Amino acid sequence: MRDARNVGVAALVLFVAGCGGQAWLYHHPQGWDQIVSTCPPWTTAATCQSLPTVQMTDETTAREAWQYEARVKMRALAGWSYGRMPIDVTIVGNRDECERIRQLDAAAGTPTEACKGPVYFKTAN
Repeated sequence: MRDARNVGVAALVLFVAGCGGQAWLYHHPQGWDQIVSTCPPWTTAATCQSLPTVQMTDETTAREAWQYEARVKMRALAGWSYGRMPIDVTIVGNRDECERIRQLDAAAGTPTEACKGPVYFKTAN
């Protein structure tokens, strides 16, 4: 189990590091928290900069998050779909919370994989 957790932390760290090395704690309008490496397009730069930054850790006493893969439709400018792109969605909380949010995506028609984790994090500010 310890090895699986290390792999999970390493994967999330690589995910975050691969996107500029910074991640934020974002409160979704529908009520849950998630770790994002890019701010949602509807937020301003000032709002994004004010979000707490996240540091991944191996300390099991830190906050817990779980991650699932969603395969979102890619659309051309003309509007036609040309495939799906996998994205990792990292939900703050336990596995049940992650599965609850994943089911929302699945019910909306987005293919998903089961939640994996846990990974641990601390906010830096």
